[in-house]
Amino acid sequence: MSELSAKFRKTDQRFILKRLYDYLFKPSKKQRKKQIKIGGGALAVLLLWQGYSWLFSPFVGGMDYGMCRVFLELNVRYPDSLRLSHVQNFGQSVRIWYTQLDSFGQYRMESIQCYYRPDPVTGAAFERVTINRREVDPDIVERFNISIPAVLAYPPDLTYPRDFPNKIQDLQKQR
Repeated sequence: MSELSAKFRKTDQRFILKRLYDYLFKPSKKQRKKQIKIGGGALAVLLLWQGYSWLFSPFVGGMDYGMCRVFLELNVRYPDSLRLSHVQNFGQSVRIWYTQLDSFGQYRMESIQCYYRPDPVTGAAFERVTINRREVDPDIVERFNISIPAVLAYPPDLTYPRDFPNKIQDLQKQR
């Protein structure tokens, strides 16, 4: 009798372990449907959040834009009054349209265009820079090229400015 009871105990243990395993790791149809609904809802929320952040996040430029922006901020007389208006990326050059306050108190709209060349140390350096289509002194450009590793180590804000509005009235409201 003891052999028979030992055999039943083993089968009872196997049965109990199988039932426990099924209960914990193999959900019923109701539980499976519930898991699918919760997982689908979580996926939908994640996709909606990703779409929302993609739609409403500002455009961000590369370091070519950042280096040109830093050069501009360093070479404008009153950088506090500097307002970037529009950025155009042409591949080998970047043009930034901006308004600045001149020494007479007038706001002037100007442009800066930075032309790049490959550089073995930093990856890219300025070949030449033009402000209002007049070339900047090459010595100033070369001195800035020396400081490019510092700009790369501490990158500036790379967010593109908002584009111009279509109506003149909206342009006045932007100030």
